[in-house]
Amino acid sequence: MLQAFALHKVIRQLHHEPTLIQYLNDYHQSIITHIRTTLSRSLVKLCRCCNILSSSLNPSWKQIHFMATNFAATHIESFEYIPRHTENTKIQDIDLFIVGSDQVWRCEYVRHLSTVPFFFLDFAPESLRRKSISYAASFGSDQWEGTLEETAICKELIQQFKAVSVREHSGISLCKDIFDTPSVQMPDPTLLLHAADYEQIIRKEKTKGLKQAFIASYLLDEDKEKYNSLQHIAGELNMPYQHLMPHSTSRNRRDRFTNSVAQWLRYFRDAEFIVTDSFHGCVFSIIFNKPFICLENQARGLARFVSLLETFELRDRLLSQTEDSAITNLIHTPIDWARVTSIHESERARGIQFLRDNLK
Repeated sequence: MLQAFALHKVIRQLHHEPTLIQYLNDYHQSIITHIRTTLSRSLVKLCRCCNILSSSLNPSWKQIHFMATNFAATHIESFEYIPRHTENTKIQDIDLFIVGSDQVWRCEYVRHLSTVPFFFLDFAPESLRRKSISYAASFGSDQWEGTLEETAICKELIQQFKAVSVREHSGISLCKDIFDTPSVQMPDPTLLLHAADYEQIIRKEKTKGLKQAFIASYLLDEDKEKYNSLQHIAGELNMPYQHLMPHSTSRNRRDRFTNSVAQWLRYFRDAEFIVTDSFHGCVFSIIFNKPFICLENQARGLARFVSLLETFELRDRLLSQTEDSAITNLIHTPIDWARVTSIHESERARGIQFLRDNLK
């Protein structure tokens, strides 16, 4: 949602009108989904207001869906549904598409929806594809995960794009070797904005701060080793940590619920230190100039982390091993934020220029 928000904001600044496209399998499913979504959001909102946490009434996936749709309605404003297997006249009103960002070209993540070619614009006429671009689209990995059939289809489609940009440097090689298509590397859409842009979201919504200094723990795949590292960091800095992911066993009942986007941002803004295994955990540490440690997360695509951190000359913040001595050394190694900010400005300008040049 924050990637969509950032890209929407920049597109509007460039005097274009964006619409976020939501994929659905067919028209009938879209009606059913709309009804279910409305009922689900109402139920989740009631559960949150009444402080009810239930695996059946208020499971985590419903909370996440509620937070995402609520944020989209408040901050993104314009989005449409495109049925997968029916004629959609709304396409006729669209001048061009922008594909991306995040791991939209990671087949392992989207194949279960039968949408690998969808993210290469197979639903659009060729004349529209030739006006369209990808912005920082990510394969998530340095390997293409498509089948032979998917590869053939996607190769034909991507070669019709007006311009192709990818998020990781490894994506340039994949586009060349797999699709015989030139591409350029561009920063994640969230990096096209400043911290002040995200602080507007925090101010606009009701959020809660902590009274004491704290470490923000944003671990997507927490295990015993990462938990031990978090405990060590908390001991070294003599600070408590605040989970940004819901924890069902937390003593604080509020922490058992999924955070709103605004609350999530506030924790990043207010934290003294960040511990994460997330790509965007690193991104928002950079945006808010927060010292951080990234614990390697191979399952979610290591190429993304390496590309990002090498760009910002922060490769040493990514730890593949979690020995206490290495962590302690990194905790007390300051980050040159003046240098990081300079790189951010350069990357931001480069990304906006790519959009300006190709949104014509």
